[in-house]
Amino acid sequence: TLIGQVRPGTKWTQRGELYIYPTSNKQKNLLLQQTQVNEHVISCSLCKSEQEVKGVMYNVPPNNTEEELLDLLSSQGVIKVKRFSNLGPNDATNILPMVTLFFNTKTLPREVTIAHEIFTVKKYIPRPSLCRKC
Repeated sequence: TLIGQVRPGTKWTQRGELYIYPTSNKQKNLLLQQTQVNEHVISCSLCKSEQEVKGVMYNVPPNNTEEELLDLLSSQGVIKVKRFSNLGPNDATNILPMVTLFFNTKTLPREVTIAHEIFTVKKYIPRPSLCRKC
C-alpha cells in the first residue's frame, strides 16, 4: 500500500530476485528508496536498460583491439567495447570496422573522439530474435 498498484508481471526469479514494474516515475523513485519490507532487508536497483545505453560506431580501423579502444574511450563514458566480426572462408574470423559501445549514461552521445578523429555514434538496434523451433 505504500507504493500503490504496480503493472502486471511482477515475479520472482530463480535467483530469488523480485522484478517489480512500476507504473510511474514517482512510484519508481519510491521503490528505489526502500531498504526494508517488514523484517526483510532489501536493495532496489534499476533494470540494466535504464543503467546503460548501447551505440554503434562505424569505420573504426580494425588494427585497434577492444582493450585499446576502451582505454581511449573510457574518459567519454564508455564502459565496454565489443567489435563486430564474421566468419570468412576456412572458418577464419574477419574483424569488421563496426564497434558496439556501452555507455554508463542514460542518453547516447552523438559522437566520440579517438586520437583527434571524431566518430558518429548511432543507436544500437539488436537483430530480431529468430524462432528456432520450426
